[in-house]
Amino acid sequence: MPPKRKNSENSSDAEVDLKNVNFDNDNEETTVIDKKAKVNYSNDEEGFVIPLGKNKRVSVRQWKEMIMVDIRETYKDPAGNIRPGKKGIALQLDQWEELKKNMEAIDEELKKLKE
Repeated sequence: MPPKRKNSENSSDAEVDLKNVNFDNDNEETTVIDKKAKVNYSNDEEGFVIPLGKNKRVSVRQWKEMIMVDIRETYKDPAGNIRPGKKGIALQLDQWEELKKNMEAIDEELKKLKE
């Protein structure tokens, strides 16, 4: 089995434990809440959400004064609430714009692979 990957302090891809983040957009700052407190990760609190099939979705949200396009897997907690999973990516606005600019090239590559 390969060794576990260690996070370096100089890594540009910082991971956030989204289980402990309050996604309530009423406040300007996002606050980390107590692990024992319940957080309902729902469409009402999340804002704009597009389901991408079973346990995957895209949301647009603000986090630490940054606008993010969040593509993430979800799961149901024991209480039945839909929660964000660890697998996913949150693109900043400039990264999202770069992805959109290259969408035609990505589509062309997908067409080639389908043939």
